[in-house]
Amino acid sequence: MNKPFYSFEELILEGGYAYTFESVGKQGSITKLVFFQEIEPDLYNLALVDFDLATQAIDDMSISDNQDMAKIFATVFRIVTDFFQCLAYRFSEHHRKHNIETSAIQSHCTQ
Repeated sequence: MNKPFYSFEELILEGGYAYTFESVGKQGSITKLVFFQEIEPDLYNLALVDFDLATQAIDDMSISDNQDMAKIFATVFRIVTDFFQCLAYRFSEHHRKHNIETSAIQSHCTQ
């Protein structure tokens, strides 16, 4: 996918893997959270919510209407790609055999 996207960061949360990014548009800057929760072995639920960094409160009922839906979807696509690359690295038994190929993923996923 070659669409504009927001930069994002991985965030450590109890109960799953999360990423945050800032949606910027007509309503201002809104922190978004993409949360992956394992609900069964190898089966994950993905949630996209508004997120308050200070209180860590989530809002899955808000309608932001920031006029940036395409950029948000492109960002979520990039995050899903990143999540599965890191997941594969974290749980791969043979990742050490491919040092050249995985060195960039390793440095990113172990930060």
